[in-house]
Amino acid sequence: MIKTIVKALTKALAGFLLGMVFYFSILLIYWQFAPYKTADVVTPMYVLNENKEVSADRVLKLQFEFTKHTNVNPDVSRNILCVDDTVHFVTQNPNGGVTRPIGTFTAKPVFTLDDSVPTNTQCFFQFTNIYQVNPIRTITKVWLSEPFTVVE
Repeated sequence: MIKTIVKALTKALAGFLLGMVFYFSILLIYWQFAPYKTADVVTPMYVLNENKEVSADRVLKLQFEFTKHTNVNPDVSRNILCVDDTVHFVTQNPNGGVTRPIGTFTAKPVFTLDDSVPTNTQCFFQFTNIYQVNPIRTITKVWLSEPFTVVE
C-alpha cells in the first residue's frame, strides 16, 4: 500500500515538474520572440537652427514627432556623432526630459553642446533608447537628426 502511494506521488511530482518545464519553456520563447512596440520617431529629427548651423552659443534646437506605445521607461543616451568619427555625450538642459503618457507628440528639445564638439565638422544628434521589455530581453532604438555644423 505504501509503495503504491509513493509510486503515485512520484508520478504526480514528475508530471508536475515536466509541466513546469514546458510552461517556462513556452514563456521564455514568448519573451524572446514576441513583438513589442516601444516608441517610433519620425526621422530624421529636424534641426531648427538657422542654416543647420550651431553658432557660438552652442545651442542645438531640434524638433521631432514620436509615438509612445508603452509605459516602459527607457535608459536614454544622447550623443553627437561627427563625420570625423568622434562621439560626444550630451546632457539634457534642466528644463527638459518630460515623461509622457502613451500617445503621439511633437518635442522641441534644446541642448547646449560642450566645447569638445569640433567646429566646421558635420555632425548628427543621436538619441538611443534602451527598453527592458521583460526579464530576458532589451530592445534598442536609435534615431538620428539631420546633419548640422558647429560654427565659430
